[in-house]
Amino acid sequence: MSINKLPASIPVEKTIKNFHFTDETDIIDVSCSSSDSLLSESDQHVCNNNCLLLRVKEAPHPSFGMYVWPSAPVLGKYMWHNRNRLKGKITLELGSGTGLISVVAAKCGAHAILTDSKKYDSVFKIAEENMRLNDVDCENFEIQELTWGYITPFMVKSGQIHFILGSDVFYCPKDFEDIIVTVSYLLKKNPDAEFWCAYENRCLDLAPLNFHLFEPLKETLRDRRFDSGVDVWDAVQKWLHNQPNTFYQEGIRKFVAHWTKNIALVLTGKFDHLLKKWDLSCKGIPLEDFGADRFNIAGHDLPGLKTINLYIFTYRQTEP
Repeated sequence: MSINKLPASIPVEKTIKNFHFTDETDIIDVSCSSSDSLLSESDQHVCNNNCLLLRVKEAPHPSFGMYVWPSAPVLGKYMWHNRNRLKGKITLELGSGTGLISVVAAKCGAHAILTDSKKYDSVFKIAEENMRLNDVDCENFEIQELTWGYITPFMVKSGQIHFILGSDVFYCPKDFEDIIVTVSYLLKKNPDAEFWCAYENRCLDLAPLNFHLFEPLKETLRDRRFDSGVDVWDAVQKWLHNQPNTFYQEGIRKFVAHWTKNIALVLTGKFDHLLKKWDLSCKGIPLEDFGADRFNIAGHDLPGLKTINLYIFTYRQTEP
């Protein structure tokens, strides 16, 4: 994911989280200090063929992205569930952050390529630390500079890639097309490859079940294209102005929830437009298919009440 550079004047205390990936149960995540380990040396990485224990160093800070985001355990669980597909393959992680996803890939038997913008040297450092912390051989991973939306020398020269991986890369709407451009380029070079992406839907988190009042609004906005959320909000306000007073009886809180859900639907329409523009197809993967449809995947609050979706993107080959 894209992250902001941490000012040198702000001290960062690194912590370590232990992740337990298994098919039978769930991912268990217990925080501990950087000097403590809740696992014995022999149990820190792999407990048996169906279980994977990892340690991930992070540096939490409100303006800094060097920590594990809610979508990462979901994607990691999907990868571990499909580890036989990853064995012997080459993966490329976009916006690697702590590198948890690439650590999982390497432990599944893949050669892991971690990428992020050159602006984030600290991320490269902590990602490499986490690879070594989990005994990933230096021959099984590499770290490369990659800025979304730009065709970098690495991308041009890169060899075969089987899986592109991304956890919460779709965070800032202004970056969406840059990410899609990057994914499209890589998938066109590797037409049989797939992009596995876990995404936290930050609009749907607030939505109640009974959003029927806004169905007419959804119909009104369905075929329109908007350049920004401000434009969407202006259109919503005009629509609300024409509604009867009884519309507001359910309260302002539900109104905000209804509004955010429908904004998500509108922006999803715009996202579909980007997929068509850059020749990509996308399908959702039900979380229950791999045991991720639950409140607690990571041992405490990851993902918790967050709404996480998992998607697989492929290159849409057009007829000549």
